[in-house]
This record gives sequence, C-alpha cells and structure tokens, in this order.
Amino acid sequence: MGIFRTEQCLVGWAPETVFGTAVIANRRFGLHETVEAPDPEMEWTPFWGVAAGRSRSTILRGRWTLRGSIPDIRIRQGDPLGELLAMAIGRLEGKTVREGRTPTDERLNSFTMQIAMRTTDGPYGLIRVYYGGKINRMTLSANEGEELRLSLDEMIFKDVAHSLPGVTKEGTPSLMQDPGPHGGGRFLFAGARILVGSVPLCRVRRLSLSLDNQIEPRYYLCRAAGNPEGAMTQVPADLVEGRRRWTATVELDVGDPSTDLELFKWFMNEGATGGDRRGTSGPTIGTRLIAEFALTPGEGSGSLRIVAGGVCTPSRPGAVVTSGRISVPAPPAGLFPSTWQLDVDTVEITLP
Repeated sequence: MGIFRTEQCLVGWAPETVFGTAVIANRRFGLHETVEAPDPEMEWTPFWGVAAGRSRSTILRGRWTLRGSIPDIRIRQGDPLGELLAMAIGRLEGKTVREGRTPTDERLNSFTMQIAMRTTDGPYGLIRVYYGGKINRMTLSANEGEELRLSLDEMIFKDVAHSLPGVTKEGTPSLMQDPGPHGGGRFLFAGARILVGSVPLCRVRRLSLSLDNQIEPRYYLCRAAGNPEGAMTQVPADLVEGRRRWTATVELDVGDPSTDLELFKWFMNEGATGGDRRGTSGPTIGTRLIAEFALTPGEGSGSLRIVAGGVCTPSRPGAVVTSGRISVPAPPAGLFPSTWQLDVDTVEITLP
C-alpha cells in the first residue's frame, strides 16, 4: 500500500480574478523546503455555568482562521517572483513592483494556494485548496554566505476545500497545472551592493526588509460566500488591509570610518531637534537604503534592485534610522559589530 511522503508533495498558487473565488494553481512559489499549511484554527467558547460542576458543561463552535507560511524560498530568476511580490506589495508594472493595486487603490489582490499530497503508488490522496488568500507579512533577507531569500511569514486565507469525501469542506478541486522546475540563476551575497544614499556600505553581514500589511479578517453579520445553509462554518467575509509597515535591519562590521559610520551619522542627525548639527541643521528628511543583488555569473545577467525610501522630503521622510548600536566585543575580535533598524516609508523592487 502506498504511503504519503513529503517529496511527493506538490505546492502551487495562482492569482484570483475575484476575491474568494478559487482558481487552478499554475505557478510554483520557487525553490523551498517547507510549507506551514494554513489549515483552520477554530475558536471554541467553553461554558461551565451554574449547577454544572467544575468541569466544562458545553462548548460553542466559533470563528475559523486560516494562517500559514512559507519561510525559506530561495529566489531565482525565472520564478514568478514579480507576481508573487506583487501579491504582498501591490502591483507589477513592467519589471518593477510598486505599492497598491493602482496608484490610488491601496488594497491587495488575492490568490489561491494548493497543496496536493501524492502517495508512493502514484495517485493524489489529498488535495487541499486554500482560496481568498492575502500575504500579511513577508521578509526579504540576505546573509553572508547565502543567496537572497524570501519568507512569506504569514498568509491569511478566506476558506479551504479538499478532496476527502464525506467531510466538511469537501469539494472537487482540480489538480494544479505544475509548470515544473527550472534552472534559473540565484542572487548571491557575493554580487551584492548596499548603499545609504550614495555611500556604499562594504561590510554588511546581514540585510533584511520586512513588510507588515496588518491585515484583519472581518466576519460581518452575513452569510459568507461559499457557506451553504446547513454547513455554515464561520469563515471571514473579507480580509481588510491596515497600515503598511516597512522595517529594514542592517548588521555590519564597523571598520572603515569613511563608509561604515554612515548609518551612525544619519542616526545622530535625524534624532536631533535643534542646535549645532555640524552643518546638517534642518527637518527630518530620511534617506534611501539601496540594495542590489547581481545574478550568479554564468546563470544570467542583471541585478535585482531594492529601493527602500521615497522622495525624502520634510513632508514625507524616507528611511529613518530608529535604532543603532556599535558594540565592543572582547579583543582580539578586530572589527566592531553593529545593528541598525530603519523605519521605511515606501519600497520599490525592480527585477532584472
């Protein structure tokens, strides 16, 4: 008898035309090892009551939430990276991912995700389709010695359907159209270039850029679409975006005073409120943190470019350094480790 094994699993996604209307998945997330499946978590309200003793008397089934993650996507050229980033950020215009579905519509498009589990005998014994999905939190990160990675830290879905007969949420999901793997190039640390404004930082050990869309599931006093009478599970009616929050973290070794102290200069200047600022007196305008990652030689050409920070004006400050610490390790460590955090107003990502 065949058994389920992880290497037989198929995972994919596709953008939805209408929020909460499932489509057949036809894209892979990329090269990754794990998936935290967004299977339902149910709220149950226990009741003890008068004359019921100390043990629970009854319990009420409540709302469903479906949250999952894919924490380890290795970014490659050729994967539908632009479309995937647009699910979290907004839209893809040419090769550039920008915020909002349009310049005036700040909402996010939704997507369907499928997880299909195949047995060693061949057939798919369990197909799960999660639909009405939105990416709530994501992180782009680069560490020394590694390739550029994407983590979908939290995906929230409206509902789920599956192929098991005789069980709630049973449906007839079609197996995804798997595009198959490809040999696209990677973006390695060795091809990276990190700048604060126009000043390069040459000793960055780790860089991460995190997005929090602060999405809130809304349930409303209504029958949510897809809930037939007699089987009304309490799934969200909508997923509503909140405040968009970008945070950048930079870890670097301080050695060269001409370049490695650039974040310290911004930190001290932006935090000042008046007085002598050594020629930099004025309102807070922020800066731009620019990161470029070149494709591995022989596997393609061009670079992925991240611009964290907008126009940098007093009315709309760009990337502002909010915290920083230059530590003194025990000798003979050589260089001084430092960690910096920046609050970023807006981000654009351009693909090669």
